[in-house]
Amino acid sequence: MKDIWLIRHGESKGNAGERTKNTKVNPLSNRGWREARKLGHYLNDNAPKPGLIVISEFKRTVQTSTPYRDLNDNIPVEEWPVQEFTYLSGVKYANTCEAERIPKRNEYWEQNDPYYHDDENSESFVDFYIRANEMIEKAYLCPHDFIIIFTHGMFSKMIWWIINNKNLNGMAGCNALTMEQWHNFNHSIDFPNTGILKIRIDDGDVWISGDRVHP
Repeated sequence: MKDIWLIRHGESKGNAGERTKNTKVNPLSNRGWREARKLGHYLNDNAPKPGLIVISEFKRTVQTSTPYRDLNDNIPVEEWPVQEFTYLSGVKYANTCEAERIPKRNEYWEQNDPYYHDDENSESFVDFYIRANEMIEKAYLCPHDFIIIFTHGMFSKMIWWIINNKNLNGMAGCNALTMEQWHNFNHSIDFPNTGILKIRIDDGDVWISGDRVHP
């Protein structure tokens, strides 16, 4: 049996509507830090100890993991490519806020082109889809029975959607219909800051449940 917990970061300054340099360095807000500290104590007091802690390269997940890691400095930590889906250019939209990016975001999803890249540093939907599939395989093959992954909202919901649809086909399973269906799923599911997506794999069967540490 294997348990994998995907935990969304605390509130970031971007979530709070502030301008940020780019999504990679977008830090936690003051509220996000409070959420991270509460999350750390909640996990320490109520969850079994994981064999591995995973973080993304994005600042807000590193910061969210810090209070828990400080309480468990003997647990190994690895950085995996579990960062958020970055489909808009960090160069074009540097130092903008979320409200200013809404028209371009809407245009991206209305275009519904799974192979579109906004620039050389952004992902296509196919890139995102493949990366999520690869994480599922990597987590499944990881020798630890319990893994905690500090990650992001859309990335977690992509994992959720793939597992629900048993659609582990990599690029062969991704097209414009896939993109449209996932986008609809993304908007139909609330996965709040410090939300926990719990995945259990046992003898080929998979169960998914959710939890949240309330601020």
